[in-house]
Amino acid sequence: MFKKPKDVQTKGENKMRGKEIKKLREVLLRELRIDEMGLNQLFPAKADIAVRKFGGGSYLTFITVDTCVAFVQVDPEAPNATYPTLTSLWRCPEALATVTIAPPVSKFVINGADVMAPGILAVDDSAQVGNFVSIFVAGNPSAVGVGVLLLSPADIISRREGRA
Repeated sequence: MFKKPKDVQTKGENKMRGKEIKKLREVLLRELRIDEMGLNQLFPAKADIAVRKFGGGSYLTFITVDTCVAFVQVDPEAPNATYPTLTSLWRCPEALATVTIAPPVSKFVINGADVMAPGILAVDDSAQVGNFVSIFVAGNPSAVGVGVLLLSPADIISRREGRA
């Protein structure tokens, strides 16, 4: 009578060793706007770091720090494919370029709507098209989302229309 939810196939969970953690830290230093001190906030010295792989037609990896998902890897071989989750951005908000939206827009974005250019108040000048950005609400110090920038900061400010 009711449609059963599709099972998400777990391909396993492995604890990361020192060499793998070092390689991950190098990738994060290269891809994110983060320094050694920021990485130490995200990866405490005695933390258990594990990788959970999920499949079912696509490859997706979750990197957990002490059972809390800290990063998602869409494709480990592609550039800029590792991005932080909200919990990581709350610990280290400067990890990604930022987009600031108006408070009335936030309720729609939190419910899953795309961010539209008219609702954006400010865009970090270092943001590049196709890269991940963190979404902040004006007046709120915590990130409310992570997304991919579709328009350049100049286009967002000048055109003020469409998905950003």
